[in-house]
Parts: sequence; C-alpha cells; structure tokens
Amino acid sequence: MQVTLSRAEIAAFKRTFPCSGLPDLLSITFDYEANGDLCGITAVDDTGYVDSAEFDGAGLLALSQDCQPKPRLTTTFKR
Repeated sequence: MQVTLSRAEIAAFKRTFPCSGLPDLLSITFDYEANGDLCGITAVDDTGYVDSAEFDGAGLLALSQDCQPKPRLTTTFKR
C-alpha cells in the first residue's frame, strides 16, 4: 500500500513537529507491505527526487508512523 502526502500535508505535520528536520518537499510517498512494515520512501522536492537518508531521523519516523495503515478490526460472531 502506498500513502502519498502533498506539500500542504507535510507542512501541516512540520508545524506540529518544528524540529523534524524535514526539508521543503513537494511530496513524500511511503510504501508499506501488507503486514504494515515500511518498505520504501520516495521524496520529491523542487529539484526532483531526494534521498530520504539525507533527512532520516525522528521527524521522518514520526511522519511514517502517522501515515502507517492501521490494521482493521475483525470480529467473529458466534451463533
């Protein structure tokens, strides 16, 4: 599953986490495996693709966790 955030969404996150260390990005896409594990990050700024290793840290981790798909609750009904 992919979750893509726009520049406005990233800016809103940065306002709540001003020391995030995230650069001014046009977008960021997090790729998650079916079990919810993060398996890829694609970041884009005004010049093109950016290596997320350049700003890896607590801010990127928090943003990826905020975007992580949540497991759905399943209920088994017994008759």
